[in-house]
Amino acid sequence: MMARMPEAVLEVVSPEGTRALVRVDRSPFLIGRGADTGNNLQLNDRRISRQCAALVFDGKVFRLEDRGQKRGLFINGEKAAEGAPLRDGDMINFGLPDSYELVFRSDTASLPKLLDKMEHLTATESGIGGLRKLNLLLEATSLLHSHMPLETILANMVDTAIQLIDADRGLLLEPGEDGAMKIRLARQRGGVTIASENVSPTQTAIRLALDQKRGIVTEDVNLADQNLQAAHSVIAQRLRTVVVIPLYAIGERRAEGIAEGEERGKLLGALYMDSRRPAAFSKLERQILDAVAGDAASVMENARLMDRERERERLEREIGIARIP
Repeated sequence: MMARMPEAVLEVVSPEGTRALVRVDRSPFLIGRGADTGNNLQLNDRRISRQCAALVFDGKVFRLEDRGQKRGLFINGEKAAEGAPLRDGDMINFGLPDSYELVFRSDTASLPKLLDKMEHLTATESGIGGLRKLNLLLEATSLLHSHMPLETILANMVDTAIQLIDADRGLLLEPGEDGAMKIRLARQRGGVTIASENVSPTQTAIRLALDQKRGIVTEDVNLADQNLQAAHSVIAQRLRTVVVIPLYAIGERRAEGIAEGEERGKLLGALYMDSRRPAAFSKLERQILDAVAGDAASVMENARLMDRERERERLEREIGIARIP
C-alpha cells in the first residue's frame, strides 16, 4: 500500500520578489505556464514551458521530474538529475536569472503551524496586513538555508521582529560567562545597527521572562505590573511597549527526552524589543513572532553545535600530535 503523502508546500518567489505559499496536495503535482495542461501551479512567464515540471511522491520522498522545460531544471543552482529527491529548503529554478524560484518546504515540525496561519488569514481579522506579515516570516525563514554569515542572518531575524510589531529597536541577547545577559547585536527601525553601549534594555522585563521561562509581551507598560512600571530604564526611556522572548536549545531538549512543560534546554539568549508607543498585537502577529524567535534559536543552536564540534576536532588534533614520539 502506498505510504500516506506527507505535508509539503512550495514557497513561490516571483520575479518581483513577492512570496506566496502553495500546498502540494497531490502527486504528481504539475508545474508550468497556463492552465490548459492541468497545471496545479501556474507560472506567468512565457519562457517557462506549458508542461514544465512535476513533484512526484514515490512513497518515501518527493522527487522533481522534468516534464519539458527547455533550459532544464536546477536545484540549489545545479542542474537537477531526472527524478532528483527534494529536501526541505531546496531552491528550484528554471535556468532563467529573472524568473520564478520555488522553495520546497517539508519540515514536519514547522509546516503545520505555517499552514495553519495561512488558512486562518481572513479579511475580517488580518487581510492584506496579515499576508504582509506572513511574508516577513517567509523571508526570514528562507535565510535559514542561505550561506550568508551568521551575524547577517541574526540581524535579519531581529529586523523582521522589529517590522512585525513596529518596534523602535530590537536586541539579541546572550548569556555571558558570568551568566548575565549581554547584547550580541542591537538594531533599530530601518535596519540600522546601533552600538550596544548606547542601549539600556529593561532588566526587569528580561529577568521576568527568564524566571518564568516564557515570552513577556507588554503592549502598554502603563497597564503592566508595578515593578515594570517603576523600572528605572522604563521611566528614563519613556518605554510603552516591551517584548522579551527567551531562546532555548530545542534540539537539546528533545535529545534529553524532556516533555513539554518540563525544564527546557540550554538557554541560548533572548529576543528583546521595545517602543515608546503602546501596541496591540493580534494572535497572528504573536504566532509569527514566536516563529521568528524559534528560527533565531535554531540558528544560534546550530552555530553553538558547530563551535563545539570544531573545539572537539582541535583537541583531538592536539592529542594526536602529543602522541607522536
